[in-house]
Amino acid sequence: MESQKQTGRGTRSYLALVTTLAIALTHDVASAAGSGDGIGSLTISNVAISVMNIDRSSKWYAQVLGFRLATRTTFPTVHAEVAFMTGPGIALEFVQVPGAHRLLELDAAPPAHLLPTGYKAIVFDVENLAVASKELEELGVTIVWNQQVIDPSTGLKSTLIRDPDGNLINLFQRKSRGAQ
Repeated sequence: MESQKQTGRGTRSYLALVTTLAIALTHDVASAAGSGDGIGSLTISNVAISVMNIDRSSKWYAQVLGFRLATRTTFPTVHAEVAFMTGPGIALEFVQVPGAHRLLELDAAPPAHLLPTGYKAIVFDVENLAVASKELEELGVTIVWNQQVIDPSTGLKSTLIRDPDGNLINLFQRKSRGAQ
């Protein structure tokens, strides 16, 4: 397991900004969903993740995060095997195509992982971060940081992990985010 301490004023400022935005978005998502027709009716259907091995990813997300396989299919137009997984308030779509490869820049330790543009992490809330973090440790999950204080002014903590393909997953304690 790797662990990393975040130091330096720039990192703290960045994390404070991300925390503020995440909290604001959490409150805005529920009130904005599905208002109107057309673009105004947008809601999230699922998050699609390109994976190297669809069976390994499906098994990992089931064992570690409690997702369940909803359906498995192929998309012949893009030569892809696809697995739809359902979980805690979200659906994931794993896509495996021949010749897939991981960009090394995506494996950089935070905050350097933010240098290449694109989506950065799936973020979940849990009731008890300490309990969830211990469970992840017991499962042998790759932990980037464990219960790291990311906003010293509020004590907000997160545990950041990687899935089998190196994708980042961030867990926050629900009550500490909702109380902000």
